[in-house]
Amino acid sequence: MVKKLFHALKGFVYASAGVDTQLIYDCPLHERRRNLYIGLLVLMVSLLSFISVIYTVYNILEASVIDSKYSDYVNFSIALVTGFIWFLVVFNIYRACLTISGIGDGTSRITSDEIKNAIPQIIMALVLALSLGAPLNILLLHREVNHVVTASDIDRLMQNEESQIKSKAQMLIEAHMDETSNDQMAVSESQVFKELNDNQEELLIQSSQSFMGLLDKIYNQNPLLTLLIFVVAIHLYIVPIFLRMLWVKGVYEFKVEFQNQISLADNGIFKDYYRVNFQGTHTENRFIQAERVMRSRKFTTSEIENQE
Repeated sequence: MVKKLFHALKGFVYASAGVDTQLIYDCPLHERRRNLYIGLLVLMVSLLSFISVIYTVYNILEASVIDSKYSDYVNFSIALVTGFIWFLVVFNIYRACLTISGIGDGTSRITSDEIKNAIPQIIMALVLALSLGAPLNILLLHREVNHVVTASDIDRLMQNEESQIKSKAQMLIEAHMDETSNDQMAVSESQVFKELNDNQEELLIQSSQSFMGLLDKIYNQNPLLTLLIFVVAIHLYIVPIFLRMLWVKGVYEFKVEFQNQISLADNGIFKDYYRVNFQGTHTENRFIQAERVMRSRKFTTSEIENQE
C-alpha cells in the first residue's frame, strides 16, 4: 500500500514537470532525478501561491463590515476555495509552459533566440511573483509590526476624523451648556473627548490590522527585507523557465523524438531531417524509423502512394 502510494505520488510529481510518465521510468536515474526536481519546484511554487491567496482573501474578508457569528467560518471557506482555484491556475500554467516551451536548443548555452521566445513566459512569471510577494510579506513579517502604529497612520486618521470630532464635540458641549454648571460642563467635555479618543484608537487599530495597513507598515519599517522577499518570489517563478533554457538534451528527449517519429510514420507522415556539419547544412532523407514501421506492416512504397 505504501509503495503504491509512493509510486502514485512520484508519478504526480513527474506529471507536474510536464513529462510523459510512460517514457520517464525507462530513463537513467539522473534523467528521472532532474525531471523530479523540476516537478517538485512547480509544486512548491503552486503551494506557496495557494497559501498566499488564502491569507490574502481571508484578511480582505475579515476587514469587511460584515460581522456575524459564522463570519470566520464563511471567510475561511471562501478563502480556501479561492486558494484552491488559484493553485490549479498556477499549477496548470506552469505545466503548460514546461510542456510547450520545450528545451531550447538542447545545449547548456542561453542564446538570444531562447530569451526572445521566453519573454512572454518571463512577463507572466513576474506578474505571478508580484501577486505572491505581497501576501508573503504580510505572512512572514506581520508579527513584527502588528502592535506598532507609525506616525503616518496617526496623521492620516487624524486628518480624516478631525472635522467629525470637532463638530461632534461642539454639538455635545452646546447641548449641555444650558443644563449644567461650569464644573459639570467641564466633566462632560472631558467625557466627550475621552469617548472620541477611544473611537479614534479603535479606528486606528482596525486600520493597522487591515491587509493594506499591514502591508504599508511592513514596507515602511523593513524596505530591504520586503524587497528581498519580492526578489525571492520572482526567483521562484522564473527558475523553471531558465532551467529549460539550460536543459541539455538527454535520453528522455531522444525517446520523445523517437516516439514522435513512430507516431508520424504510423499515420503515413514522413519528414525530412536535417544534419548540420562544418561544411554547412544539407538535406538528408533518413526514414529509418518510418521504414521499420512500413516493414512491420509489410507496406510498400507503391501501396502508400495508392492510398494517398
